[in-house]
Amino acid sequence: MHRQNILLWRRGSAVVTAANLIISRDFRFKLLEGYSLQIKNVCPQDAGDYNLRSNPETGHVTIRKSDTATLECKASGNSVPSMS
Repeated sequence: MHRQNILLWRRGSAVVTAANLIISRDFRFKLLEGYSLQIKNVCPQDAGDYNLRSNPETGHVTIRKSDTATLECKASGNSVPSMS
């Protein structure tokens, strides 16, 4: 059985994006280069924890022997987040 990972941006428990779809009805949200979340005209009410999670959360990726897989993680914030 083939499982495809779907990346989700969440603000707290609310889903903002799923794969390349914007779930939020807020027109200020946009995906750049597929996975980077952009919020235009940021205001104090936008404060919160934004998380990028893989679905399924195991993050397991299965590829064929001759295929290529590219995995990348980026994060920024105040204070600077730690990633491993």
